[in-house]
Amino acid sequence: MKNSLLFYIYLLFFFTPNFYSQCLNTVSNASNTGGYFDGDISNAESYWTMSSSTGYGSFSIETQDQYYGSGSLRVIVDQSNAENYNIYSSDSCDFDISSGSMYNVSLYIRGDVDDVIEFALMDNNTEIGTISHTIQFNGWHYIRKNITATQTSSNIGRLKITFQSDGAYWLDNIVLESGEAKEWYVNNGSSGLGTEASPFGTLTDAIINNNQYNTGDIVYLKDDGGDYGDNNSGNTDNGAYFQLQSSFLNSTNGSVNRPIVIRSYPGDSPKILFDGSGALVLGQAHSSNNPDNYNRITHVEVGGLTIQGPNQNITYNEAKTNRDDAVTNGLSHDTQNLFHGRGIAVWAGEYVNIHNNTVYDTPNSGIRVNNTDYARIIGNTVYNTTWWSYNAESGIVMAQSYNWDDDLTDPPTKIKMRIENNLSYDNVNRLPFFNKSKSLPGVATITEAFSICFICLE
Repeated sequence: MKNSLLFYIYLLFFFTPNFYSQCLNTVSNASNTGGYFDGDISNAESYWTMSSSTGYGSFSIETQDQYYGSGSLRVIVDQSNAENYNIYSSDSCDFDISSGSMYNVSLYIRGDVDDVIEFALMDNNTEIGTISHTIQFNGWHYIRKNITATQTSSNIGRLKITFQSDGAYWLDNIVLESGEAKEWYVNNGSSGLGTEASPFGTLTDAIINNNQYNTGDIVYLKDDGGDYGDNNSGNTDNGAYFQLQSSFLNSTNGSVNRPIVIRSYPGDSPKILFDGSGALVLGQAHSSNNPDNYNRITHVEVGGLTIQGPNQNITYNEAKTNRDDAVTNGLSHDTQNLFHGRGIAVWAGEYVNIHNNTVYDTPNSGIRVNNTDYARIIGNTVYNTTWWSYNAESGIVMAQSYNWDDDLTDPPTKIKMRIENNLSYDNVNRLPFFNKSKSLPGVATITEAFSICFICLE
């Protein structure tokens, strides 16, 4: 069965303060609803012409599987139709197109890997600039592509989306802007400027140290330079390989139309090795445990990465010694990140999409999401985790979820937290769990128990 594909299109022109009069959503003006599919199909048809010259297939509004809002556009294509099965913005939503100008289209999409869609700028019914996209991931994810106009529109300028493979697609949040969308490339050991031919060497260089980075830019990790990071440094208290916290999130945080996106380069299998607090640590809780003080990351996507922790380099005796020190010294114990590192950890977030990653050999949980609203953990493989921490965590964890949007609808009408189609196995707590705050007869000041993985196979 074909997976879903979501689209979400907006129009914004960077070089003039005035928006064109059109019906598609814009990044800064969400009152235009053409790119949202939150109404019924008749509402969508007021902004889009939906065409199937062969008669095969259908268009409908999906209310149970959308990326954002209350609905998405579901497109069923019964056979490969090339130019015959498409949607295009209606005549009443036309806009001016200038020859040589660059536009970028972005959206959330769900469809089968290797299915192809095409975006075209149109002068009435004539294509005047196209770009194709091959779907890289199963499940919802963000894409953004550049289109250059080959001529000036003389009649009605509009956008067309053609489905060139058979199957099912779901589209949400389509945005079309003037200007170039940026893509940044990272290859371990490189010292370039972030282009595909001359990549950055680290994620930190691509995002935090890159003064040209903007949310909505897609950051690709390549594997030509070998593995990133180091999971056998010999140190016991390293930080994360990459983290987005504190001041960065105050000035540069994701939005629904311009998320923070970190993913594998198409066809590559980049691996991050770590022996500290984690591979990717995102968002920041506060020592007061007061959510009002949390520095949450918003609209972030991590996809297609392989992450390996240091489990194979740690012995039981080393981990047990660390645990015994914690029992003896309590809060004055040196935590030592080596024994507690997680693969992907989100400490406070909203709209978090973690998909199609492989995480293994982490001393603590493979994927953990805390204090988060609207989280997706989908299509990941997590194994050989939780060996050496005494926290009694599981391979995949959602904990202390927080209602950031203050949606108090009773009964609830939204699905906010999703864990779907993950494979999780051999996640074993090899150390006894303890809670020093409690005492039981014969157990002095600690309670020892072995925990089990509660998310073992999905």
